Amino acid sequence: MKHQNNDLLNQNINLRLTSYDFNLIAAEAEERGMGKADVLRAAWREHLNQREISSLLAGLEQRLTKKIFEILTAVAGLDDGERLLAIKKYKTRMNEGSTDESTT
Repeated sequence: MKHQNNDLLNQNINLRLTSYDFNLIAAEAEERGMGKADVLRAAWREHLNQREISSLLAGLEQRLTKKIFEILTAVAGLDDGERLLAIKKYKTRMNEGSTDESTT
C-alpha cells in the first residue's frame, strides 16, 4: 500500500464503543503487549491492505478470464464472428448473474 508514514502521530479520533468491543480491543492489546490505540491503528492498516489486495485480485481475475476465453475460443476453432457472439453471450450471462446475486 502506498501511503505516507511520517511516524508522527498528530491527529486523533474520539470513538465510542460498546463495552463488549472495548473489552475485545483491550484483551487484544494486552495479548500483543501494545496499547489499545496501537491495536486500532494496526487494524486500520490491515483494512487498507485488504482493500488493495482485493483490488489486485479483481484485476488478476479479469486478466485470467480474458486469457482463458482466448484459449478456449482458439481451441474451439471459433472464427471472429463466432468469437464476438461468444463474448456477447458471456457478458449477458455475467450481467444476469450479477443481477441475481444482488437480489439475494
